Amino acid sequence: MHTGNNQETIKKSPGHADWVDPAENAVELINQTTIAGKGKVVSSRTELRHDWVFTFSTIEFKNDSVDMVSKEYIASANKEKSLNTNSNTIRVEVMQTGGIHENIETTPFEECPLLEEGQEYMFFLKKTPEGHYLPSGGFQGIAEIRDNKLYFNNDIDNKLVDL
Repeated sequence: MHTGNNQETIKKSPGHADWVDPAENAVELINQTTIAGKGKVVSSRTELRHDWVFTFSTIEFKNDSVDMVSKEYIASANKEKSLNTNSNTIRVEVMQTGGIHENIETTPFEECPLLEEGQEYMFFLKKTPEGHYLPSGGFQGIAEIRDNKLYFNNDIDNKLVDL
């Protein structure tokens, strides 16, 4: 693969996400979660850290789509100005491994493909000390929404939610 500046793209693959702490059931997933709700990917950017590319996706939640437990968190976070909010929406940034930054490409983990701009997902997210969010349970914290059902990226994970 070539970039626009005629430099060869350097590809790196992180392999499998064996460092994650997956949830055994839905209760455990929720216990790992700081904020949960249906959100839409509105933008993304990449960043290079230690020769790996990470994608930061901005997720927009409608205030009425965030679960009740997280609303308590959001109310306290609003006082600290740690979330980008207005009266109708809440925006947070989700970090994922993978993407292309200049001439370096990092392949996303198979268990956690990169989010697509414009798509809606169900998110179970935990906040990092840096202020961005990661999927709870590693790769389990993001589910596609199709036909009013949640689809996780792994058959085992689909057993977490019984709609």
